[in-house]
Amino acid sequence: MWHPTMQHNFALSTESGQIFGYDARNMSKPLFEKHAHESACSQVQFSPHIPNMMVSSGTDGYVKVWDISQGQPMEVASRDVK
Repeated sequence: MWHPTMQHNFALSTESGQIFGYDARNMSKPLFEKHAHESACSQVQFSPHIPNMMVSSGTDGYVKVWDISQGQPMEVASRDVK
């Protein structure tokens, strides 16, 4: 998922529940990596209205809201949606 306001940044998720953030201009190491879910992280989205907000969902049944303003995602809310 490309960040809607930071045009060079994007995030991807993995089957192991990890989320990685990258700057396309420097792919040598991720901007951040976070073990976000206990099983596959099936979706990651950036807010088009709040530049420092990211949301993830996983096959563990959780939807999580992340603050990415400090570089590393910090969980601000989580909900088990089954």
